[in-house]
Amino acid sequence: MVFSSLFSISGLVLYMIYLFIHLSSTRKSH
Repeated sequence: MVFSSLFSISGLVLYMIYLFIHLSSTRKSH
């Protein structure tokens, strides 16, 4: 259904944002 696809896409975007913030924070610490 459409809801499942939207949920997977939103989860993927949130995961990418989490990785981006994690990488930026680690880069700042180092």
